[in-house]
Amino acid sequence: MRIYAPPPVEEVAKILASHFVAKAAAAPYEVVFRRVSPGVLLDLPGLRVEAAEVCHYTAKEAYGFRLRAGVDVLFSGDTAAGCESLRRLGAGVDVAVLEATCNEENKELCRRYAHSTTLEALAEGEAMKAGEVVLTHVDDRLNPTIYQDVKKANRPVLVAEDNMTIRL
Repeated sequence: MRIYAPPPVEEVAKILASHFVAKAAAAPYEVVFRRVSPGVLLDLPGLRVEAAEVCHYTAKEAYGFRLRAGVDVLFSGDTAAGCESLRRLGAGVDVAVLEATCNEENKELCRRYAHSTTLEALAEGEAMKAGEVVLTHVDDRLNPTIYQDVKKANRPVLVAEDNMTIRL
């Protein structure tokens, strides 16, 4: 089992992986940790995974990932709006999965913790020229108007929900 993670996540993953492997397997699996760093993480025929640091200054390290496997998908966790490294990584993707923690009313709180609003996430998708945008990491208390904001976007936008499956 290979786990790609920055150092803080690696520590937690080691604990969880050792517990999971002990419970799930009769014979132990080898668990290999690889530190994430900007650049290409995996380059196989039909699958390429690339990482870039994102602008989430409240965390020691935070990354966005681009997966190229028939469909070109960008995944970004927590990040502030206007993140050039994320825009470069996501340029021209088919699908951009972006966080939309707050609405505009709570923009200052989002800015303080390096998160994005719905409108900022949509602007990031436009800047990347992403084919479609999926919004995730929505805080119901801080972004109660997400569906109204998305409706005004006039472009393909999907709001992710728990246990949602998206066929690409």
